[in-house]
Order: sequence, then C-alpha cells, then structure tokens
Amino acid sequence: MDAQIAQMQKELAEAERTEVVEHADGSLSVELCVPIERSKSRVEAVTLRRPTADEICKVDLAAVERGDLSSCVEFIHSISNLTATEVRGMDGADFIFVATQAIRRFFRRRARQLARAAR
Repeated sequence: MDAQIAQMQKELAEAERTEVVEHADGSLSVELCVPIERSKSRVEAVTLRRPTADEICKVDLAAVERGDLSSCVEFIHSISNLTATEVRGMDGADFIFVATQAIRRFFRRRARQLARAAR
C-alpha cells in the first residue's frame, strides 16, 4: 500500500510540473487529459483565476477534507472558463486533478507566506 501511495505522489508531482502553469497574476492553467467538446470548439486546458473571498466561502472545506468534492463543482465553475454542466461532465481524473490543484494552490498558504505572517 505504501508503494502505491508513493507512486501516486510521484505521478502527481510529475503532472504538476508538466500539466499546470501558474501565471504572474496567480491564475492557473491546467491541461486536461480528456478535452471538453463544445459545439464549435474544444477546451484542452482549464484556466482557474484566483478566487474572491465570497467564492471561497461557498466551498464546504470540511466536506472537501473528507474527500467529498461535490462542493468543488460550483467553485470550479465560478473561477474557470467552464460552465457548471461542463464541470459535472468532465473526465473523473481531470475533475479530481483540477479540484486538487485549486485546493492546493488557492486554499493553502505557501511556506514563505506563512513565514512572513509569523514575523
């Protein structure tokens, strides 16, 4: 079991290096494994802008910590270039990866921010 977890962590770290781009304004572009088809276009990457405090308050963080990502559907919709229907219809692995990136990047303080706050 520990070997599987270590392998998953390794794969996630590799994916973050190759499939996630953080822009100067703090937004993220996350490459999708399974593109979302629209009537006249195709979405190959989801762009997530930095959320407002109001948008963050709408996410049930306790549920997310328990592994219930359903509250992330509306959150991802509100900060991305996707409709709620498109978010619900995403490939499962893409949804989990995008949700995980949003939570890790937008809800957790970076070490340097925490160090600054402690001064």
